[in-house]
Formats: sequence, C-alpha cells, structure tokens
Amino acid sequence: MERSILEEIHGIVQLLEQSVGKTMNPNKLFHNAASNIICQVLFARRFDYEDEFMKFFVGLFQETSKIINGRWGMIYDAVPIVRNLPLPFQKAFKMFKDAHQIRLKVLAENKKTRVPGKPRHFIDSYLDELDKV
Repeated sequence: MERSILEEIHGIVQLLEQSVGKTMNPNKLFHNAASNIICQVLFARRFDYEDEFMKFFVGLFQETSKIINGRWGMIYDAVPIVRNLPLPFQKAFKMFKDAHQIRLKVLAENKKTRVPGKPRHFIDSYLDELDKV
C-alpha cells in the first residue's frame, strides 16, 4: 500500500512541476490521486487521469456528493412526495445505475481471468470468499 501511495505522490509531483505557471484544479488532481490508490487496491491497476473509467468515477463521486449533500438531498429526505419528480437527485440515481453496470462489467472480466485461491487484488479475494459460501 505504501508503495502505491508513494508512486501516486510521485505522479502528482510530476504533474505539479508540469503545471508551473499554468492554472489547474488541485481538487480534481487529489481526487484522481486518491481514486487511483483505491483502484490499485481493488483492481491492481493504475489508471491514467484521462482514462474514461477514471474520469467517469471521479465525476460520479463529485456530482453525486454535491447532489446528496446539498439542498436536493435534504428535499428528497424531507418531502417524500417529490421523489418521483424529474429533479436533480434523479440524475444521481441514473449515475449510480450507470456505475453499477460498469462494476458488473469489471466483475465479469475479473471472473474470466481469475485463478481461484490465487488473488491478484481485492476483487479476486472477494470472489474467493463468495466461493466459500
């Protein structure tokens, strides 16, 4: 885990050095870095920050956090009658549904290449535990 974190920090430093004199969003940079560390644990794979998978999931977490933790989340909780109206929290539900489909696809790909009892990453370990049940 420490090695993964150090590698990601090295990548951040390189990007910061390349950005000298330019504008950038450090918030997005650190979201990408944290997400990449999680991906390394889950999938034993590091994604480029411009990878569609990475952009989708970082965007998902940013967008849904704003919706869920903002006024629309409070309205959803406080006024149940509005739950079926086409309000912004419906966008969060759609994004979660899309994310679920992507996770199912990743899980199916891992099932094809995994060797039971020899986990490569967290997902393989999870599948091994499911086999025990």
